[in-house]
Amino acid sequence: MPFMSPAQVGRLESHVARQETTIQNLKKRGKAERAAGVALQVLEGAGAAGIVGFIRGTVEKSGKPFALGPVDMELAIGGGLVLASGFKLFGKYDEHVLNMGVGVLSHYAGQMGRAMGKGLPLTPVIGMLPDYVGHNPTYVGRGMIGQGGYGTSDLASALAASAGV
Repeated sequence: MPFMSPAQVGRLESHVARQETTIQNLKKRGKAERAAGVALQVLEGAGAAGIVGFIRGTVEKSGKPFALGPVDMELAIGGGLVLASGFKLFGKYDEHVLNMGVGVLSHYAGQMGRAMGKGLPLTPVIGMLPDYVGHNPTYVGRGMIGQGGYGTSDLASALAASAGV
């Protein structure tokens, strides 16, 4: 049986202790890196939603709906980012693009929920009402009622018509 001197045992114990410390430090660093990764995901999603929301507000302030034809631009931007990341169009940045797309789509879903909670009909473009007397949808935004076919008094009838009443 091999014999170890007390000095050799001491060096071995010291080496094991250093390895255990290294392992603990790596575990701590891994937790910190995961936390930083989650924080980055949240910032990318929320940041993209905030930027698109600001652009939407600027466009709507000018009296125009934030739409590309019949499709809400938030839906188009968010969906486009998610699809682009799925097709690996951004290479090593695909995960970041996905986070931004999910953030924009989450903002869109929240806006749709808020519009429905206000009693507006579910339409592809947030804040759009079908035009029951003509061909164009009417944007119902801050100060926009009455432009495009509905007067202020007609809003209740438009909502009732969209609900089938």
